[in-house]
Amino acid sequence: MQITMEQVKELNDRYDRCGLGGSSSGRFLRSIVDEGRMPRGRGITWLEELITKGDPDSVAPLIAEIEDLMLRSGRDDTVAILGDILAKVKAGWTLSDHKKSELDRLRKQVNAAFQDLELDERSRLLLIGLGERKRYSSHSYWLARPVISSRLDSIFRRWGNHGKISPDDWKFVRENFKGPVSEFEGGRHPVGALRWTRQGIPVTIMGEPTFDERGNMAIEVLYPNGTLKIGMLNLMMRAPK
Repeated sequence: MQITMEQVKELNDRYDRCGLGGSSSGRFLRSIVDEGRMPRGRGITWLEELITKGDPDSVAPLIAEIEDLMLRSGRDDTVAILGDILAKVKAGWTLSDHKKSELDRLRKQVNAAFQDLELDERSRLLLIGLGERKRYSSHSYWLARPVISSRLDSIFRRWGNHGKISPDDWKFVRENFKGPVSEFEGGRHPVGALRWTRQGIPVTIMGEPTFDERGNMAIEVLYPNGTLKIGMLNLMMRAPK
């Protein structure tokens, strides 16, 4: 295939106009134009493929939209995620289904502009406790759920740094810790109720469920010889047989 420098310059301009000047193909074309000479070896095949492909798909509108979302978002975590997506788009990457879904979620978040929630004291304790539970729970469990794990870390980090959480993030946290949330809020062990430990010791519930420093659920109970906190897993509704 006979390729002229004019063809390369024209294609390079098209890549720039489409917002793909920073992609690997865009940089390759720019290097040819800047050096003023055709490539050698495998570069010849790459150039022939680009010429044959012709005009690239324009990502300029998508780049403009993401930049606009970043300007309008008041959240550091959202801006960081959008910045990562923007870098991939500018580099000419095809967004994965996950990244497309993430972009759609953040697009809705920025456009809706929901106010962050004002959590009451119990809800704040729940969120902090779940954050510790995530921190100290099975690494392999979360390794198998990288998308969920990454978003949860971002939510807990934002709460830790700014004391803020949006309605959709609050819902996401609760949905991914349904068991602990139900146990914390469900009233299964109301104050004054009689319960038994797994060792068969009768105790009286003296407080509401709380979390220890590793995110495990605990509750204050009255033993025959005094009060103390025990793990919820050690509490039974009936005396063991």
